[in-house]
Amino acid sequence: MQKIFAIVVTNNGKKRYDRCLGSLRELETPAEIIVKDNASSDGTVEYLKTHFILTRLNIVMTICLR
Repeated sequence: MQKIFAIVVTNNGKKRYDRCLGSLRELETPAEIIVKDNASSDGTVEYLKTHFILTRLNIVMTICLR
């Protein structure tokens, strides 16, 4: 069985996720998605957690210590 494994790296990319992750979610081939968030300040992580809960999605966060 084929499987798609996608890694998406982002910083403040919330406005792009409906199109990007939505297209992966619509595929007939199962997809596992990892989103690597680089300390976004636009609510990306919260958005992903609420809008993509039915998708096999792992979120890896980087915390910016300044």
